[in-house]
Amino acid sequence: MSVQNPNRVVTKQDLADFYEDILPYLGGMPEMLANKFSKGDLYSTDEKMIGQWIDGKPLYQKTFSIPSQSSDSANYTLSNYIQNADVITNIDGMLPSVGVEVGYYWSSNNLLTVQAVASENIFSVLAPTQKANFPLVLTFKYTKSTDSAISIGSDTDYSTTEKIVGTWIDGKPIYQKTVDCGALPNNASKAIPINITNLDIIVDMTGMAVSHSDMEFKPLTYVSGSSYDNYHGISFSVDSLDNTPQIKIVTNVNRSNLYGYATIRYTKTSS
Repeated sequence: MSVQNPNRVVTKQDLADFYEDILPYLGGMPEMLANKFSKGDLYSTDEKMIGQWIDGKPLYQKTFSIPSQSSDSANYTLSNYIQNADVITNIDGMLPSVGVEVGYYWSSNNLLTVQAVASENIFSVLAPTQKANFPLVLTFKYTKSTDSAISIGSDTDYSTTEKIVGTWIDGKPIYQKTVDCGALPNNASKAIPINITNLDIIVDMTGMAVSHSDMEFKPLTYVSGSSYDNYHGISFSVDSLDNTPQIKIVTNVNRSNLYGYATIRYTKTSS
């Protein structure tokens, strides 16, 4: 697209011109700018710099497949897939052959969850009994221990202040905001105000629970336990009762050693 004609479709030649003729003269973080410009290529089996986390560090993304498992649970060496992982901001995944996604829980022994412990250089997969023989595709977003905070101006991808990041199917702007949820509750519920005015619909939300002591990362929502009565997960939702949008986190055991971050994408009833 262009300023003169914002509806014009970007062509492959436009992208080639951008990479070859514009990026070399921008300086700073050309790889990040290139990936932000070419949003359709964010999912890759190669590590890609996709933006900036709220602490100022570059944010990376990588998609990879792990083989089918012979048992319900298995550990994998994190560094075989990701080098120098620091903060893992999101773990997303899918058993594509059966359409089951990470965080899915529906009955006794039927759950799919992934967690990572950077200090132990592992990530763990707990899969449904009858689904353990299917390969799993995972996408990690993360910062690196070898990086320092950078400055790329005001257009950071993840921010604790509201920003417009795209357009929803009804043509309305999509806003994004990352919320510091603090310590998770001890076998209780916790509500965290989001401070969003004129909230219309939430189109996406992701989160991560972090144990800073051992760099353990559990995605929100997190599922564990062998039956509903023994459910030890973390429930993550947003409600807007009394026009006061709140993140609601519920735990069935003590999760106060974990610290939560949530990123919400939403539209508004009016600007």
